[in-house]
Amino acid sequence: QFLSSYRNHLVSIRRLQEEQEQIRAIATSCGGASSGGTSGSTSDKVGKLAGRLADLDSIILAEMDEAIVQRDKVRRIIGMVEDYRLRNLLSLKYISGYSFEHIAVELNYCYKHTCRLHNEALQAVKDVLECPIQSVV
Repeated sequence: QFLSSYRNHLVSIRRLQEEQEQIRAIATSCGGASSGGTSGSTSDKVGKLAGRLADLDSIILAEMDEAIVQRDKVRRIIGMVEDYRLRNLLSLKYISGYSFEHIAVELNYCYKHTCRLHNEALQAVKDVLECPIQSVV
């Protein structure tokens, strides 16, 4: 879960950005539909949508900040794994977000070996997280 936290933030950011695009599309369609005596109602709707967009901007920026913090934490823990092969695998999976298939090709391993190494890498991370003295040394 810890290793996936950075990628989870990125998914959340993408979802918020999609919501933002939907609201922009709605605001654009409302803005072009003014006619006769409804301009006050339309401008109220557009104003509310603009406020929602501003709120989403703030939420997205906060989520981006948190994503960067999480990425740095994940990268620091991965960096504490001694085996460079395991570090590479973990970085490709949890920082870059690649699938095991892609990682296998990237590292020139078969898929099964990549999965075995991943299990070994997770154990190495667990050992790092359970031994806080290592972080001081």
